[in-house]
Amino acid sequence: MNAPTFYCDVATESVAEALEANRRQLAAGHEELLILYSSSRAAKAPAPLRGPLPKAKSLPPARSKRAETLTRIQRSAYPIHGIACRFDRPSMKDGERELVMRGAFAGSIASGRIMLLVGHARGPAMRSYATTAAGDLWVEEIEQGLYFAAALDVTESESPRLYRLIHQRSVHGVSTGGDSQQSTVVGGTRIVHQADVWELSLCVAAHPAREGTWVATL
Repeated sequence: MNAPTFYCDVATESVAEALEANRRQLAAGHEELLILYSSSRAAKAPAPLRGPLPKAKSLPPARSKRAETLTRIQRSAYPIHGIACRFDRPSMKDGERELVMRGAFAGSIASGRIMLLVGHARGPAMRSYATTAAGDLWVEEIEQGLYFAAALDVTESESPRLYRLIHQRSVHGVSTGGDSQQSTVVGGTRIVHQADVWELSLCVAAHPAREGTWVATL
């Protein structure tokens, strides 16, 4: 008989505490454990969901895929997560006050064609560290913003260094890259209703265009 699948959303005060809870559940014979790490003192992560998730057999396909992908990312060599765009606060972008609405990235997420890059690199310098198509990048909209989790590609030579920089808080944030967006201006604030995004970029040498983004190791 297969070990029971266990899902748990827990607020923890440190990444080490989250990983230790994960190890305890695995040692107890549970097949999987999903922990959303959250602490205002460490990495400014979003607040966790409250209450247990249903058992795997009752999960709809999209939810089951989420749990499987996040569990696989957590168990990878270089797992990271963060917020690439905030929904709960306006920010200054290119000298203009902007507020991105929840739902703006729904179409891009559904396309399953988002990559994780560094510094919006293009051409020969472009290196993809994770992709939604390959299943090592998960992107979703939560209350606070555009959340992502990724397993940095172990075959990419820069992944260990990038992971260390993120762990040392030397990466300034995250930026989104796309082709177009639909917006309206209300009271001097640009309200973004729809945005086409095909890449998320970790900002190592520069700061992201939007305020309030973050990235941390899992």
